Amino acid sequence: MSKEKLFSKRIIHAYIIIISVVFIFSIVGFLMLKYHVEGEKNMPFDVKGINVISTAIGSSEKDDTDLWNFNLSQKNDIYFYIGKNDNYKKEDVIKKITFNNFQIKKYNDKGNVKIYRPSGDDKYEYTDDYVINNSLEYSGAQITDQAQLEINNQGGLIEFSIVIGNMGNYQMNDDETVAIDGTLLKKAGITADDIKMDVSFDITIETESGKAFKASTTINLPSGNILDDGVSSQKMTDLSRLIFKRI
Repeated sequence: MSKEKLFSKRIIHAYIIIISVVFIFSIVGFLMLKYHVEGEKNMPFDVKGINVISTAIGSSEKDDTDLWNFNLSQKNDIYFYIGKNDNYKKEDVIKKITFNNFQIKKYNDKGNVKIYRPSGDDKYEYTDDYVINNSLEYSGAQITDQAQLEINNQGGLIEFSIVIGNMGNYQMNDDETVAIDGTLLKKAGITADDIKMDVSFDITIETESGKAFKASTTINLPSGNILDDGVSSQKMTDLSRLIFKRI
């Protein structure tokens, strides 16, 4: 075989190798980009829905002039529905679900924001004993028990509450009747910008098989127009922006 033919074959062979490597890297890059955009598609458990209920609460006491003074807070109860992925064919159970890395962007400085864990099933005691400082963790168990921070290991409903305390005061006498809800904030001169905030955090789902998946999300609070409607409930069924990735 002449040197020219041998050199030509080597060149063709080198081109084939280069094209194959470029093709493989292109496929890998495409799959990585697809995973980055779409996230995990075959998790054992996922978030089926998020529901936000916003309103206002108030603690009251009578002063020396026989007027009732209401110290007002705006609250947002956030519920997460965790369920099995019907397309996941293997057996697995929930080990724990963690909420952390809370970041709160408030649109003005009125009031102070705290996050609370439930003290019982759909019950809250807004005291320092139940404040979430860094993270909130629900452990997998036989049944869901909010007070013990446990979720059924096959899925269930878990929650936390975000409250803006010390929003203002409203005075009323014994003859006056008012609803203790968001409309009381408006009566006290509190505006929509006073209660507007964006809350971002991470959700991590871990299973007993050793799998762990994390997603970040942002929720705009409060839901609806509570200053006029009093109470607002918003179901977030489109969770396409909640992208879980394996960690």
